[in-house]
Amino acid sequence: MDNLKGKNGHHPRPRVLLIEDDSIMLLVLRTLLEKIGYTVDTATNATEALIKASRGYSLIFSDVGLPGLSGIEIAKIFRAHEKKGSHTPILGITAFSLEDIRDECLEAGMDSVYGKPLNEAKLIEITAQYDSAAGEVSD
Repeated sequence: MDNLKGKNGHHPRPRVLLIEDDSIMLLVLRTLLEKIGYTVDTATNATEALIKASRGYSLIFSDVGLPGLSGIEIAKIFRAHEKKGSHTPILGITAFSLEDIRDECLEAGMDSVYGKPLNEAKLIEITAQYDSAAGEVSD
């Protein structure tokens, strides 16, 4: 198991891609995800998100209502190019009514979709479902 450790001798922090165009929401979610133990990369549009998504992440959080290509379209493209046998959870986040958007998100390849705003407790609950390293608060 030592070969999984990072440069400092500790296990590397799980990496998350956070796709969000609202700068305040981006800052809040990034801060909360870092607080619960993730290394967070961000993207504010579809082009940036799709380039970064190929780097490999434990989880991807994507705003559903992005301008241009939506989070739904990003999920479809990502799933179409995902390597066979691998599966990165894509979690939609939205200010839209969940009843109105949930089916479309799931059909696009998202694993789940959650309403905004998300607080620390909710992020711990969500990430624990998808990542065994989630929920550990860093010092």
